[in-house]
Amino acid sequence: MLELGTADGPTRALLTGYDHRPAPANLVDAEVRVQGVCGTIFNQKRQLLGVQLFVNDLEDIQIVRPAPADPFALSVCRSTVCCVFWRRIPWTTACGCKAW
Repeated sequence: MLELGTADGPTRALLTGYDHRPAPANLVDAEVRVQGVCGTIFNQKRQLLGVQLFVNDLEDIQIVRPAPADPFALSVCRSTVCCVFWRRIPWTTACGCKAW
């Protein structure tokens, strides 16, 4: 399973054959375009919790922008500006934010 950071929040992509293996290193922190089938996630009350992508093959994940060589060299923004509200941007554009 891959966790994607999108404009609407985190989304998971289930990649065939990668059930318990780590994601390929070149995908970590990269901006990607993913092609797959969209599925829904419901709770026991049949309330929609979110969506997930089912990806057939690693070739269905295209790297738009590789991960930076040194992630600590990136510009810094305050968490109150960067991570509190997700901006509405096109679905094909992905952005991520993690707080430790």
